[in-house]
Amino acid sequence: LLPGEGLFLSSTVRVNVAASNPFGGQQLGVRLVNLNSAPGIEVNWDNVRLEHGPIVPPTLAVTRSDNALQLAWPASASGFTIFSATNLTAPVNWQPAGLTAVQSNGQFRATAPLPSAGVRFFRLQWP
Repeated sequence: LLPGEGLFLSSTVRVNVAASNPFGGQQLGVRLVNLNSAPGIEVNWDNVRLEHGPIVPPTLAVTRSDNALQLAWPASASGFTIFSATNLTAPVNWQPAGLTAVQSNGQFRATAPLPSAGVRFFRLQWP
């Protein structure tokens, strides 16, 4: 942007970070750099904002293996926790599932024992 003397111009940059981005899950920031280092040149910033949209949970894949359920989701989606509930009648009582996730081959994986009776529902939740 090259505003005239005493004027301001606006610029908006929109970025979508893909799940495969190696910096996914890290804190975002804004860095303003003045590349005009010549004498008498002044750079001013006004109303700088960093906004983000809603955090959309990744897909949770669930497969049965013997007497357990294997849960998996992309390793790029760090920071999510597995929650479970025994029914989906409102209000749903989601609770931390207490499962330990291990990262391997580009995925987080956790194993949940099959419920002895009834059903168990799972979801990923951002803290």
